[in-house]
Amino acid sequence: MRSMTALSPRTASLMRIPLALIYIIPLAWLFVTAFKPADDLARDPSSLVFHPTGEAFQSVMNDQLWHAMLVSTEVALGVTVGTMVLGIPAAYGLSRIKGKARLWSIGVLLLFQMIPPAASLIPLYRLLAIFGLLNSRVGLILVDMALLLPFAILLLRPFCLAVPREMEEASMLDGAGLFQLLRHVVLPMVRNGAFVVGAMTFIMAWGEFINAITFMNDPTLQPISALLSSQVTQFGVRWNNLMALAVVTALPLLVIYLMIHKRLQEGLTIGSGK
Repeated sequence: MRSMTALSPRTASLMRIPLALIYIIPLAWLFVTAFKPADDLARDPSSLVFHPTGEAFQSVMNDQLWHAMLVSTEVALGVTVGTMVLGIPAAYGLSRIKGKARLWSIGVLLLFQMIPPAASLIPLYRLLAIFGLLNSRVGLILVDMALLLPFAILLLRPFCLAVPREMEEASMLDGAGLFQLLRHVVLPMVRNGAFVVGAMTFIMAWGEFINAITFMNDPTLQPISALLSSQVTQFGVRWNNLMALAVVTALPLLVIYLMIHKRLQEGLTIGSGK
Protein backbone atom coordinates (compact mmCIF):
# COMPACT_ATOMS: atom_id res chain seq x y z
CA MET A 1 0.00 0.00 0.00
CA ARG A 2 1.34 3.40 -0.95
CA SER A 3 2.12 5.74 1.87
CA MET A 4 0.32 9.06 1.90
CA THR A 5 2.52 12.07 1.21
CA ALA A 6 1.89 15.60 2.41
CA LEU A 7 1.08 18.28 -0.12
CA SER A 8 3.85 20.69 -1.00
CA PRO A 9 3.46 24.27 0.32
CA ARG A 10 3.00 25.56 -3.25
CA THR A 11 0.22 23.06 -4.02
CA ALA A 12 -1.49 23.79 -0.71
CA SER A 13 -1.35 27.54 -1.45
CA LEU A 14 -2.87 27.03 -4.90
CA MET A 15 -5.68 24.93 -3.43
CA ARG A 16 -6.54 27.74 -1.01
CA ILE A 17 -7.29 30.17 -3.83
CA PRO A 18 -10.54 28.59 -5.13
CA LEU A 19 -11.66 27.86 -1.58
CA ALA A 20 -11.09 31.49 -0.63
CA LEU A 21 -13.00 32.71 -3.68
CA ILE A 22 -15.99 30.50 -2.77
CA TYR A 23 -16.29 32.38 0.52
CA ILE A 24 -15.06 35.83 -0.48
CA ILE A 25 -17.26 36.43 -3.56
CA PRO A 26 -20.63 36.04 -1.75
CA LEU A 27 -19.40 38.14 1.16
CA ALA A 28 -18.15 40.85 -1.19
CA TRP A 29 -21.49 40.83 -3.05
CA LEU A 30 -23.34 41.14 0.27
CA PHE A 31 -21.15 44.08 1.31
CA VAL A 32 -21.55 45.87 -2.04
CA THR A 33 -25.33 45.42 -2.06
CA ALA A 34 -25.57 46.97 1.39
CA PHE A 35 -24.23 50.25 -0.05
CA LYS A 36 -26.47 50.31 -3.14
CA PRO A 37 -29.33 52.82 -3.25
CA ALA A 38 -32.80 51.31 -3.43
CA ASP A 39 -33.42 52.87 -6.87
CA ASP A 40 -30.30 51.28 -8.34
CA LEU A 41 -31.27 47.90 -6.91
CA ALA A 42 -34.74 48.14 -8.44
CA ARG A 43 -33.32 49.16 -11.82
CA ASP A 44 -30.39 46.74 -12.10
CA PRO A 45 -29.60 44.59 -9.04
CA SER A 46 -26.49 43.03 -10.61
CA SER A 47 -24.84 46.26 -11.73
CA LEU A 48 -21.50 47.19 -10.19
CA VAL A 49 -21.84 50.80 -11.31
CA PHE A 50 -23.67 52.84 -8.67
CA HIS A 51 -23.28 55.73 -6.26
CA PRO A 52 -22.50 54.25 -2.82
CA THR A 53 -24.73 55.40 -0.01
CA GLY A 54 -25.15 54.58 3.64
CA GLU A 55 -28.93 55.01 3.66
CA ALA A 56 -29.49 51.30 4.33
CA PHE A 57 -27.28 51.38 7.42
CA GLN A 58 -28.98 54.56 8.63
CA SER A 59 -32.34 52.84 8.18
CA VAL A 60 -31.45 49.72 10.19
CA MET A 61 -29.44 51.43 12.94
CA ASN A 62 -32.21 51.92 15.46
CA ASP A 63 -33.27 50.87 18.95
CA GLN A 64 -34.85 47.68 17.61
CA LEU A 65 -31.50 46.54 16.19
CA TRP A 66 -29.57 47.19 19.42
CA HIS A 67 -32.23 45.43 21.47
CA ALA A 68 -32.20 42.43 19.10
CA MET A 69 -28.42 42.23 19.33
CA LEU A 70 -28.64 42.35 23.13
CA VAL A 71 -31.14 39.48 23.07
CA SER A 72 -28.90 37.49 20.71
CA THR A 73 -25.91 38.06 22.98
CA GLU A 74 -27.78 36.94 26.09
CA VAL A 75 -29.18 33.85 24.36
CA ALA A 76 -25.86 32.86 22.73
CA LEU A 77 -23.94 33.27 26.00
CA GLY A 78 -26.58 31.34 27.93
CA VAL A 79 -26.58 28.51 25.40
CA THR A 80 -22.77 28.37 25.33
CA VAL A 81 -22.36 28.31 29.12
CA GLY A 82 -25.16 25.78 29.63
CA THR A 83 -23.93 23.53 26.83
CA MET A 84 -20.36 23.50 28.12
CA VAL A 85 -21.39 22.93 31.75
CA LEU A 86 -23.38 19.86 30.72
CA GLY A 87 -21.33 18.82 27.71
CA ILE A 88 -17.88 18.48 29.29
CA PRO A 89 -18.94 16.01 32.05
CA ALA A 90 -21.11 14.12 29.55
CA ALA A 91 -18.26 13.88 27.03
CA TYR A 92 -15.87 12.75 29.76
CA GLY A 93 -18.28 10.06 30.90
CA LEU A 94 -18.80 8.95 27.30
CA SER A 95 -15.03 8.68 26.84
CA ARG A 96 -14.73 6.33 29.80
CA ILE A 97 -17.52 3.83 29.18
CA LYS A 98 -16.81 0.71 27.10
CA GLY A 99 -18.57 -1.99 25.19
CA LYS A 100 -22.11 -1.81 23.94
CA ALA A 101 -22.98 1.05 26.29
CA ARG A 102 -20.52 3.29 24.43
CA LEU A 103 -21.87 2.29 21.01
CA TRP A 104 -25.46 2.81 22.12
CA SER A 105 -24.66 6.20 23.64
CA ILE A 106 -22.89 7.47 20.53
CA GLY A 107 -25.69 6.07 18.37
CA VAL A 108 -28.32 7.94 20.39
CA LEU A 109 -26.38 11.20 20.11
CA LEU A 110 -26.01 10.73 16.35
CA LEU A 111 -29.73 10.00 16.10
CA PHE A 112 -30.52 13.26 17.88
CA GLN A 113 -28.30 15.06 15.39
CA MET A 114 -30.13 13.47 12.45
CA ILE A 115 -33.60 14.59 13.53
CA PRO A 116 -34.60 17.69 11.52
CA PRO A 117 -35.11 20.65 13.87
CA ALA A 118 -38.44 21.46 12.19
CA ALA A 119 -39.80 18.04 13.21
CA SER A 120 -39.60 18.92 16.91
CA LEU A 121 -41.11 22.42 16.74
CA ILE A 122 -44.71 21.45 17.57
CA PRO A 123 -43.94 19.27 20.66
CA LEU A 124 -41.39 21.83 21.89
CA TYR A 125 -43.89 24.65 21.40
CA ARG A 126 -46.43 22.76 23.50
CA LEU A 127 -43.88 22.06 26.24
CA LEU A 128 -42.82 25.68 26.43
CA ALA A 129 -46.45 26.78 26.53
CA ILE A 130 -47.17 24.40 29.42
CA PHE A 131 -44.27 25.77 31.47
CA GLY A 132 -44.94 29.40 30.50
CA LEU A 133 -41.64 29.79 28.63
CA LEU A 134 -42.92 31.12 25.30
CA ASN A 135 -41.54 34.58 24.47
CA SER A 136 -38.87 33.90 27.08
CA ARG A 137 -35.09 34.02 26.75
CA VAL A 138 -34.85 31.10 29.16
CA GLY A 139 -37.15 28.99 26.99
CA LEU A 140 -35.15 29.80 23.84
CA ILE A 141 -31.88 29.04 25.62
CA LEU A 142 -33.16 25.63 26.75
CA VAL A 143 -34.39 24.73 23.27
CA ASP A 144 -31.12 25.78 21.63
CA MET A 145 -29.18 23.82 24.25
CA ALA A 146 -31.20 20.70 23.43
CA LEU A 147 -30.33 21.26 19.77
CA LEU A 148 -26.58 21.83 20.24
CA LEU A 149 -25.72 19.63 23.24
CA PRO A 150 -25.36 16.32 21.30
CA PHE A 151 -23.13 18.11 18.80
CA ALA A 152 -20.94 19.50 21.58
CA ILE A 153 -20.65 16.14 23.38
CA LEU A 154 -19.53 14.35 20.22
CA LEU A 155 -16.90 17.02 19.50
CA LEU A 156 -15.59 17.10 23.07
CA ARG A 157 -15.25 13.32 23.41
CA PRO A 158 -11.93 13.03 21.47
CA PHE A 159 -10.34 15.64 23.74
CA CYS A 160 -11.51 13.75 26.83
CA LEU A 161 -10.07 10.51 25.43
CA ALA A 162 -6.63 12.16 25.55
CA VAL A 163 -6.75 12.64 29.33
CA PRO A 164 -4.30 10.08 30.82
CA ARG A 165 -5.94 7.57 33.10
CA GLU A 166 -2.84 7.61 35.29
CA MET A 167 -3.57 11.22 36.28
CA GLU A 168 -7.14 10.29 37.16
CA GLU A 169 -6.02 7.37 39.31
CA ALA A 170 -3.41 9.51 41.06
CA SER A 171 -6.00 12.18 41.83
CA MET A 172 -8.44 9.61 43.19
CA LEU A 173 -5.71 8.13 45.40
CA ASP A 174 -5.13 11.64 46.78
CA GLY A 175 -8.79 11.75 47.77
CA ALA A 176 -10.21 13.83 44.91
CA GLY A 177 -13.91 13.39 44.25
CA LEU A 178 -15.60 13.48 40.86
CA PHE A 179 -16.12 17.24 40.94
CA GLN A 180 -12.47 17.88 41.92
CA LEU A 181 -11.34 15.44 39.22
CA LEU A 182 -13.32 17.27 36.55
CA ARG A 183 -12.23 20.69 37.75
CA HIS A 184 -8.53 20.13 38.44
CA VAL A 185 -7.58 17.35 36.00
CA VAL A 186 -10.03 17.01 33.12
CA LEU A 187 -10.93 20.65 32.49
CA PRO A 188 -7.31 21.95 32.25
CA MET A 189 -6.44 19.19 29.80
CA VAL A 190 -9.47 19.70 27.54
CA ARG A 191 -9.28 23.49 27.74
CA ASN A 192 -8.38 23.97 24.07
CA GLY A 193 -11.11 21.63 22.92
CA ALA A 194 -13.66 23.29 25.18
CA PHE A 195 -12.60 26.66 23.78
CA VAL A 196 -13.14 25.50 20.19
CA VAL A 197 -16.49 23.84 20.87
CA GLY A 198 -17.64 26.81 22.97
CA ALA A 199 -16.82 29.24 20.15
CA MET A 200 -18.66 27.09 17.61
CA THR A 201 -21.65 26.80 19.94
CA PHE A 202 -21.79 30.57 20.40
CA ILE A 203 -21.67 31.18 16.65
CA MET A 204 -24.43 28.66 15.94
CA ALA A 205 -26.61 29.97 18.76
CA TRP A 206 -26.09 33.56 17.55
CA GLY A 207 -27.35 32.72 14.06
CA GLU A 208 -30.09 30.22 14.98
CA PHE A 209 -33.32 31.21 13.22
CA ILE A 210 -36.04 28.54 13.29
CA ASN A 211 -36.39 28.33 17.07
CA ALA A 212 -36.06 32.09 17.47
CA ILE A 213 -38.90 32.93 15.11
CA THR A 214 -41.12 30.08 16.37
CA PHE A 215 -40.87 30.47 20.14
CA MET A 216 -40.43 34.26 20.29
CA ASN A 217 -43.67 35.55 18.79
CA ASP A 218 -43.28 39.04 20.20
CA PRO A 219 -41.22 41.09 17.69
CA THR A 220 -39.81 43.21 20.53
CA LEU A 221 -38.24 40.11 22.10
CA GLN A 222 -36.79 38.48 18.99
CA PRO A 223 -33.03 38.12 18.43
CA ILE A 224 -31.11 39.49 15.47
CA SER A 225 -31.64 36.37 13.33
CA ALA A 226 -35.41 36.90 13.44
CA LEU A 227 -35.01 40.61 12.75
CA LEU A 228 -33.36 39.77 9.44
CA SER A 229 -36.53 38.05 8.24
CA SER A 230 -38.53 41.25 8.79
CA GLN A 231 -36.89 42.70 5.66
CA VAL A 232 -38.81 40.14 3.60
CA THR A 233 -42.40 41.35 3.30
CA GLN A 234 -45.43 40.60 1.13
CA PHE A 235 -44.51 43.63 -0.96
CA GLY A 236 -40.98 42.45 -1.73
CA VAL A 237 -37.51 42.22 -0.24
CA ARG A 238 -35.62 45.30 0.94
CA TRP A 239 -32.31 43.95 -0.29
CA ASN A 240 -30.10 46.84 0.75
CA ASN A 241 -31.55 46.86 4.29
CA LEU A 242 -31.29 43.07 4.48
CA MET A 243 -27.64 43.11 3.43
CA ALA A 244 -26.86 45.99 5.78
CA LEU A 245 -28.38 44.03 8.65
CA ALA A 246 -26.36 40.98 7.62
CA VAL A 247 -23.15 43.04 7.71
CA VAL A 248 -23.98 44.44 11.16
CA THR A 249 -24.90 40.96 12.40
CA ALA A 250 -21.64 39.45 11.18
CA LEU A 251 -19.40 42.16 12.67
CA PRO A 252 -19.49 40.86 16.30
CA LEU A 253 -18.63 37.36 15.10
CA LEU A 254 -15.77 38.74 13.02
CA VAL A 255 -14.40 40.64 16.01
CA ILE A 256 -14.66 37.52 18.19
CA TYR A 257 -12.87 35.43 15.56
CA LEU A 258 -10.02 37.93 15.23
CA MET A 259 -9.58 37.89 19.00
CA ILE A 260 -9.54 34.11 19.40
CA HIS A 261 -8.38 32.70 16.05
CA LYS A 262 -5.00 31.63 17.44
CA ARG A 263 -6.64 29.67 20.23
CA LEU A 264 -9.05 28.13 17.73
CA GLN A 265 -6.19 27.00 15.51
CA GLU A 266 -4.40 25.44 18.47
CA GLY A 267 -7.52 23.62 19.58
CA LEU A 268 -8.38 22.35 16.12
CA THR A 269 -4.81 21.16 15.59
CA ILE A 270 -4.79 19.28 18.89
CA GLY A 271 -8.24 17.83 18.24
CA SER A 272 -7.25 16.59 14.77
CA GLY A 273 -4.34 14.73 16.29
CA LYS A 274 -6.51 12.78 18.71
